Amino acid sequence: MYLLLAALLLASVVVVVALIAHVVGKITKREAALSAIPEFNARKHWLFGHWQTFIDPKIHQYVAEQAPLLGPIFRMRVADAVICLVTDPVEINKIFCRGPDMMDKEEVAYSPFNLIHWGPPTTNIVSMKTDDQWKLLRKGLSPCFSSTNMKTAMPVIQSISSKILDQIDAAGPTKAFDMLDTARRVTAEAIGQWGFKRSFGGEDLSKPNYLVKLINQMFTAMHCLWMNPLWGVSLLISKEARMHRTNTRAYDDYMAGVTRELQARPLGELPSDCIAGALMRVTQPSGEALSFHQLKSNVAIVIAAGFETSASAITSAVLSLIQHPTKLTRLEEELDAFGLLKTLRRPEPRAVEWDDLGRMFYLNAVIKETLRLYPPASLGSMRATNKPTTLCGYDVPAGTFLLVPGCALDRSTAVYGEDADEFRPDRWLSRSSDIGGKDGAGITWAGTGAYDDEDAGSGADQASTASVKGRLKEPIAFSMGPRDCVGQALARLDAQVFLAMLFSRFRVSLAPGMGSPEEIWSKTAYHVTLAMPDGLWLCMEAR
Repeated sequence: MYLLLAALLLASVVVVVALIAHVVGKITKREAALSAIPEFNARKHWLFGHWQTFIDPKIHQYVAEQAPLLGPIFRMRVADAVICLVTDPVEINKIFCRGPDMMDKEEVAYSPFNLIHWGPPTTNIVSMKTDDQWKLLRKGLSPCFSSTNMKTAMPVIQSISSKILDQIDAAGPTKAFDMLDTARRVTAEAIGQWGFKRSFGGEDLSKPNYLVKLINQMFTAMHCLWMNPLWGVSLLISKEARMHRTNTRAYDDYMAGVTRELQARPLGELPSDCIAGALMRVTQPSGEALSFHQLKSNVAIVIAAGFETSASAITSAVLSLIQHPTKLTRLEEELDAFGLLKTLRRPEPRAVEWDDLGRMFYLNAVIKETLRLYPPASLGSMRATNKPTTLCGYDVPAGTFLLVPGCALDRSTAVYGEDADEFRPDRWLSRSSDIGGKDGAGITWAGTGAYDDEDAGSGADQASTASVKGRLKEPIAFSMGPRDCVGQALARLDAQVFLAMLFSRFRVSLAPGMGSPEEIWSKTAYHVTLAMPDGLWLCMEAR
């Protein structure tokens, strides 16, 4: 018996050693092929590479700090995957291009977005490759975010914002509110009431909101557990890892309830141009309806991505304006010029209207500048080379992961000048149409998030529109190319409406104990999206 156990143990050791040797050989080969490219300067494990740094909540700061030192392309390794980070505004055209040279998402890189789903292995619109199922999902969801449809979302966002701001007003100027929680409630209810024809209970500030809590926990779990290549081992030895798994399951259970509720409703109650109605009408390539788990996986990711990124951008915009009082004064002057600012001579200003949004250039510039400096998805999006490619003068083999980090590219002095780290909304007021953008800082709605049958590889429109003459048309917060964020129009609208209403009604200041804006920025953490772990507590005095 002992000899048998010893033999089994020895065989196990041999298998493990052989497996490690195979992995190390593969890693060595991949790193050798990219050895000419500068390497990220951080602690590196012989087997797992830079994974500890990659899942560090400060990864966005590390990347932004090292990018100017390492150049327009540098590499890091996470387990056996070598990732090239590209911050050259011209070269990203190759990464985000369309047609036969399109670089697709790699499902392995997006697997954490699948691990939040419990049930049969299922991908979703964020994690799946650009296959026929993705095209059907994108084509079904895109009309929801047209400019015509955004007009129907605007009064919903206004109503939600008004109810929440009324409660803040009633509480008085000494009561502190967490702007991050407030923004999450507004954006969660917006996607709920407008997109899913139901409330998630976020309008009542007197009690915690369960969905907001669940998504915050789920994103933390995704970053701290599911992005860890040793997550299986962590579950065996770490109590914290098991807590993250429990939190993930709680979010999945909630989304299962939302999905069952959708399936139980008559389809006629869900118009095809609302998110829920669109998802219910999407089919598999075979023509069959989406399975319960396929539907649940997409409902879960659309809801989470649909409000968390918007809330992050709103919160960052508020803190930026508090940090720069002269910029806030400029915004107040614009609101006053439009008749939206509450003053002694105008105690009941008019409500913001749809036609105001495209003409409020400074508000739009503030939003763009916030997205540039503090992109919610700060590490950007991942692609993989589909054939040997040359980037920034280096040969990059097929199958290499490419990451375009907004936290570095959108702070590039080569793109934005020596003041790239400064919050200066005016830079968007002076950008002209010579780079193909819109004059001034107006938000372009036409085509935002739109689906094009040419997007996924027919050969038309092979040139990307990410940048022209080395200048970016927009911050890359919502990614670019055929796999950009389908719901970015709603995110922008959330920010436009809520910020206009907030600053029209209130004077805002940091609550006692929050510290300086610089201290708050230094504590920001990256858990799939950029967030302030302690919140952003403000006192809001009615005008």
